[in-house]
Amino acid sequence: MAIVKVIFGKKIKLNQTNMVTIPKIGSLSFKKIITSVLAYFFLSTGFFFAFSLAILIPEYRLTMSQFSTAFHGIGAIILAMYIDPMISKYLDANLENSLWIESVYSILIGRVLAYVAASIVFLVSFLYLYLP
Repeated sequence: MAIVKVIFGKKIKLNQTNMVTIPKIGSLSFKKIITSVLAYFFLSTGFFFAFSLAILIPEYRLTMSQFSTAFHGIGAIILAMYIDPMISKYLDANLENSLWIESVYSILIGRVLAYVAASIVFLVSFLYLYLP
């Protein structure tokens, strides 16, 4: 029923915020970018590090492979305790304030940098391990 109402129902007008300016790189928070890089780096490379340790230490491979939860946990704790409450606080305070969009841009840039760093780590480790 909900799908039918969405397709054939009336168009709903949403309240759109007026984006006066897009934040510049200099106005972004360095602390938020670094925190975001750490959180998303641990979230994206948890399996890689855990199973790399399992390959390097085959006697304890079961224990090492279970470290993926610890690596993901570090990123999840940073995300749950710092990043998500910060975004919620800024969004709840005032949508007209540009502080929330600067925070979102800082986190987005941090996330992109974390994925770039993870890709470089993967590429370097692959080239180091598999090329003679």
